[in-house]
Formats: sequence, structure tokens, C-alpha cells
Amino acid sequence: MSILEYSSPTSFFLNVDHFNCMTTSIEIYFCKDCNFSTEWTILFKKHAKRHKNPSNEDCTTIQKYICEKCGFKTHFSLVWLKHSQNCSKNKKTWYKCDQCKNQYRYETGLRRHKASKHSIHEIIWYECENCPYKAKEKRYLKRHINSHHFDDQNMELFRCMLCSYKAKFNSTLSSHVMTRHLTKQNIKWHECQKCPYKTKRSSNLKQHINSRHLDGQDIKWYECDTCSYKAKQKRCLKSHIITHHLDERDIKWYECQKCPYKAKLKTTLRDHAIARHLDEENIRWYECDKCSFKTKAKSNLKQHVNARHLDEKDIKWYECKECPYKAKQRANLRSHVKARHLNKLN
Repeated sequence: MSILEYSSPTSFFLNVDHFNCMTTSIEIYFCKDCNFSTEWTILFKKHAKRHKNPSNEDCTTIQKYICEKCGFKTHFSLVWLKHSQNCSKNKKTWYKCDQCKNQYRYETGLRRHKASKHSIHEIIWYECENCPYKAKEKRYLKRHINSHHFDDQNMELFRCMLCSYKAKFNSTLSSHVMTRHLTKQNIKWHECQKCPYKTKRSSNLKQHINSRHLDGQDIKWYECDTCSYKAKQKRCLKSHIITHHLDERDIKWYECQKCPYKAKLKTTLRDHAIARHLDEENIRWYECDKCSFKTKAKSNLKQHVNARHLDEKDIKWYECKECPYKAKQRANLRSHVKARHLNKLN
């Protein structure tokens, strides 16, 4: 297995699926000639060159690149350039679909949307030779094969320079660096216009809006072909199918390397590993900023905040269709329906 070191700052703001980093320690570089320090090797090397030039009076100052539209600051010219190209305050043109309410920043996105959702021509599917997976675009099939069917021993992996994390895709590593190692002033936050929610990923903001703020008629539901289940997110439908409807022979099991445990979903195995096998010093705790509660799972923190600290007006209630019962968590509503109304519904 070969390892590639990642060093391209231009990919910091790509938004893709990610994995948890198993350490929070960051190496700090200290200058032996002055009190300058930094976590970035590229900045440290840049600073060291300043000592060789006697004309530099203040060697502890490093140039910052500032966005004129929103005030975003960075030490990297390429990060500044990438940010400037995508700064929401600098973007005026949106490409709107003439057949639905979708809109895109780039014309290529609109073309893909129309070809996928509104084309009158028969869809050309790209099918995987190893499993039932199929995709409308060749790039998605390629990514699927690399993720699920490529032998890790023959694959070049991208390694994080700040911790032991490594990834199959450069873009996945970029997301890891952005979420785990960027300082707060260098993070580009994606903020909801209707509530205080903010996130480091535009994809998370989109999911939040779909889940919390869209009217029922505007939601695009992903429906199961086998039962009445439907979801607002495609990945949730995929997890449902794998968990409830996939034939045992077609399931790709994710096995724990430290015990006999195995899971149908990679995320379930990851949660198991964090809960059961991670050393105490390597656990990343998710802490509540309003009380002493902390947890190993981000989803548990979200449930805690919703249950304990959210204002009544901000709570999204899950209401039972058969009685006045309502719950703050969908799982509680499901348990209620099974316990109280399942016989009636059947």
C-alpha cells in the first residue's frame, strides 16, 4: 500500500463525506531565533527565510490575504483565491431550472440536474460489475468502485500531515483537514438564513434546510420500492434498504478487527469502534456548551440539545397520525407507533 502526502491548500473547501479523526494533537513548529510559532510547515519555512534577509525588521509578521467581500482571512494565496471564487457575497448569478425550483451556482450543475431529473431521453445507466449498484454518471460509478471493490493493498492512500488519518480520495482528506485542523478564523461557515444553525459543509446546510425549513410540497422524498418508508436524504434510503431489505448474500459486512462484531453499515462499525475500542486519550468528546453533558457520538449531542436546551418555538415535533402523541425525536415516535398502534395499522 502506498501513501501520498497531501499538501494542496486549494482543496480545503471541497465538501464531501468524511470520517472521524482519531487524534486531536497538532505539531507546533517553534522558531529558534525568535518567538514565532505555527502549526503549518509551509508558514514555518516561509518565516525561516525572513531571518536570512536583514531588511525584515518584524519577522513574526506573515502576510494575510483578506477577502474584500466578507473579511475572510488566510495566510495562503491559493486558499484566498479559491474562497474569492466561491464567496457567497461575490456571487450574483444563479442558474435556475425552468422546470423546478432548483438553482445552481455553475452552469455545469444545472446541466447535470436537467439531464438527471428532466431529460425526455432514456437514462443511460452505468452499472457496477460486482454488485447491483448503478449510477447516472460515470464519475459516480468510478468512485463507488474505488470505495467498495478496490483492493486497499493496491490503492494509493492520501495521508494527513497533522495526524494519522488517511483516505482513499484527496477530496475526502481535504474535508478532514477542514473539519479537524483548520483554525476557527480560517473556517468558512455556511449559515442558515432562517435559524442560528451553521456548519462547515454546504452539503450539511442543504440537508438542514430540507429537514427543518422546507414545506411538505417542496420536499423531494426518496421512497422505498419495497415498503412505505421514505426519506428526505438519499443516503438514509440507501441505509434503510441495506438494513431491512437486502438479501443476506448481497450484504457487504463491515467486520471489527478487535472483536467478532460486524455491521451492515460502515458508520455503525465506526460508532462501535469508538464506543468499545478507542483508548480514552484518543476519544474525541462532543461537549454541550450549555451544561456538563458530553458524548462520544455527535448524534447523541444533537439529541441532547434538542431534548434539553432547545426553545419550544425551535423544536421540530414528530407527531403521531393516530393520536395526540408527539416527540422530539423520530426514534421515539417510531417506538410509540410500534407499541400503541401497530396492530391497528396491520
